[in-house]
Amino acid sequence: MTNSSNFSGFNLPVGFYVSTIDEKGYAAKSDLEIGYIIVEADGEEVTSTDVLSDILSSKKKGDSIKLKVKYPKGREYAEKEIKIKCN
Repeated sequence: MTNSSNFSGFNLPVGFYVSTIDEKGYAAKSDLEIGYIIVEADGEEVTSTDVLSDILSSKKKGDSIKLKVKYPKGREYAEKEIKIKCN
């Protein structure tokens, strides 16, 4: 993932750009897609690697994480929520 705040000159939402998804990871079984930008995790704004890492490291097997993502839709960004189960 890439911190999209580094790309603010391109009018991207602030968050983390999903550039790869591990086929064996939790996200592979979710609606998360390459190109999405994670802007919130469990209701907390994702403004740095530390924020997202802290939230993910607090999860145990069987827990879920709720992500708010933005994704390109034409010349704008649409938003949706994705729930990922940590199995």
